[in-house]
Amino acid sequence: MNPGDTEWFTMEQEIAEGMTISELLTELTRNYAGFRRAVFNPDAGKISDQLLVVLNDNLLLQPDAAEVRLSEGDSIMLLQVYSGG
Repeated sequence: MNPGDTEWFTMEQEIAEGMTISELLTELTRNYAGFRRAVFNPDAGKISDQLLVVLNDNLLLQPDAAEVRLSEGDSIMLLQVYSGG
């Protein structure tokens, strides 16, 4: 969430049963100022197209990723898209 930062950022968050990824990310935008700019726009319900969403080691496809329901023990990774050659 810091431009140019190369360190991994790990956090744990308790969620309500059946919460969607969109609902979780909306909650995180309230707690972390840079999250709205870098990761998720709750007004549009849109995850940044510069990110890949991985749930339990499975890549989720955009835009459906935001509506996936979460369960206890789920692990979500948000990975920045890289390109080049």
